[in-house]
Amino acid sequence: MNFILMALFTLLLFSTLPGHGTGSFTAFFAVFMGLFLTAGLGSGSTFQMIAVIFRTITRKRVLASGGTEAQAQHIAVTETASALGFISAIGAIGGFFIPKAFGTSLAMTGSPVGAMKIFLVF
Repeated sequence: MNFILMALFTLLLFSTLPGHGTGSFTAFFAVFMGLFLTAGLGSGSTFQMIAVIFRTITRKRVLASGGTEAQAQHIAVTETASALGFISAIGAIGGFFIPKAFGTSLAMTGSPVGAMKIFLVF
């Protein structure tokens, strides 16, 4: 449901841009706030799912190989933290890619519409 809302907010964003819709800053700001909200919800829920699933799989693997519950819990917590750190580092690339995509779109076409279309497809 969240990703559907993200797509809808992205589609609505096109109607707020000058030359493609009303060009209203207030509407642009409101739509972007909705987009930020849904992006945060999606990111938070994804990280929560990764932690729970990774910890469960690791714990079961250690117990199946004859480890104790304490060992399984320690290894699961350690490996889950490592995985989340690695995943966060990859996710941080978005902090570079998104502004770069907007800049490239503005430089090539004079409008952010090209970048938004790519984000919508993504």
